[in-house]
This record gives sequence, structure tokens and C-alpha cells, in this order.
Amino acid sequence: HTERVTQYCLTLCDELFDVPEAKEYKNFKETLQVTALLHYVGKIAVPDGILNKNTKLTKEEFGRVKEHPSTGAAILYPIKELGDIPKEVRSHHERYDGMGYPDGLKAEEIPFISRIIAVADTFDAVTSDRPYRQRSMSEVAAQIIKDNSGTQFDPIVVSAFLLAYRKGKFDGRK
Repeated sequence: HTERVTQYCLTLCDELFDVPEAKEYKNFKETLQVTALLHYVGKIAVPDGILNKNTKLTKEEFGRVKEHPSTGAAILYPIKELGDIPKEVRSHHERYDGMGYPDGLKAEEIPFISRIIAVADTFDAVTSDRPYRQRSMSEVAAQIIKDNSGTQFDPIVVSAFLLAYRKGKFDGRK
């Protein structure tokens, strides 16, 4: 999962490199790559029984899953060389409309890299088999991302995703 998300992020990076928010990073591409590789590190604290459950999660189980961004950030914060990466890991499930977690950040309050990971992560989630459902075609994933532009996802990142997708830069898994 993390390798695919990282590759999707790097594909998006090519389309977003000239966006002003990308230029605010000292090493945008490297920071995006490392953050994408580490974005799920907090899942090590979620029991396998929850991660591999093939039916709907209970409210309590979903609460445990929702802790992974905070847990991942807590694991990474002591590593000073990572700079802002722990903050970006913490924010990868925030939503553009402020309805995400763990902090309810909205729009530009969410680190730019976290907004990119959110799109790449969703594309991979929809196009990958899960214990509770089969994967969907990439066209379905692209439509979900497009439909959630401005609510779940940053419209700028969605535009970059759709451009890259139309160019055939995503693997098109069926």
C-alpha cells in the first residue's frame, strides 16, 4: 500500500511542482516521498483483528483505526531530522471541508503534502482489494475523487490528479 501511494504521490508531484504551496517546501519531492512512505506507520498500533476484519467495523473499532495518524506522528516526532513530516503524517486524513480527523483542520490549514497523500491514498484504497470488499476500477476511483473535490479533497490536488489520470500516468488497474 505505502509503495503504491508513494508512487501516486510522486506522479502528482510532477503535476504540482510549480504550485506556490509546493515551492514553500525546501525539498518538496523528497518530503512528499518520505511522508508518503511513512503515512501509515501508526497502523502498527491497530490490532490485526481490526485491520483484517471482513465485515463492517464497530464504532469502537473505527475509533481505533482513526488513531493511526496521531500514533504515527507520535512515533515520528522524536526524530528531529524529519522536520515537519510528523505533522504531515498526522494530517493525511484531514478533509478539505474540515470534517476529517484527528484535528478537524480545514482547507489550507492542512499541510499541502497531506492533501496530496489524501488523494493518492484514496485512489489506492478504491483500486485495491480489502478484506471487506473487492477493488473497483480506476475509473470509479477517479470519479470518487472528482466528486469529492472541495469537500474531502483540495480542488487543486484533484485537478492535478485528473490531469495526470487523463495523461495515463496512473496505472489503470482494473
